[in-house]
Amino acid sequence: MNNLSLFEDQNGNKPLELNESFYSEKEFKNLVFAEGKLKDKEFYKCRFISSNFFKIIFDSCEFENCTFQSCDLSLASVAGSKFLDVVFKGSKTVGVDWCGIRKPGTFKFVDCKIDNSIFYRMDLRSINIIKCSAQNVDFVEADLTKAVFTNTDLLGSKFTRTNLSYADFSESLNYNIDPNNNKLKKTIFSLPEAVSLLSSFDIIIK
Repeated sequence: MNNLSLFEDQNGNKPLELNESFYSEKEFKNLVFAEGKLKDKEFYKCRFISSNFFKIIFDSCEFENCTFQSCDLSLASVAGSKFLDVVFKGSKTVGVDWCGIRKPGTFKFVDCKIDNSIFYRMDLRSINIIKCSAQNVDFVEADLTKAVFTNTDLLGSKFTRTNLSYADFSESLNYNIDPNNNKLKKTIFSLPEAVSLLSSFDIIIK
């Protein structure tokens, strides 16, 4: 297994050794760290750009006000780590189980692929998932109050006993939400996709 040791700074200068426990306002580019492990590190207002974190293990790490841009974090292990006000842009977090992260956890996903992720029973109030592919995602029993799902493909994603009060599904596609098994209050949907909300009723639409 790899050891995370070398970074390039924002000016492309010589690599930096990751031997500190805390990093603030750093920009890290072009990391290749598939199947590695990062333990007991804290990042504040840092940016990770065009980096490969495929199957990485984040062990007791903290990310606050950080951004991952054009990164691959698919199948990452995040249990026990903290993600507070973290933004993912143009990145992949496919197959990540977020349930074991430290609370609170706050995210924003923009133009990302987050298919097959798990958010079971999580507090995701005000989460933003915008212009994303969010297929086969588990949102069962999650609190998605005021969540934003605009322009997102939700094919196969699971919403059961989910709080969707004041959530915004404008221009989103392929969702299957049963009004009888989820909490909908002032939830925003747009036509024609909103017609799918009637699929659980024994009615005929002409």
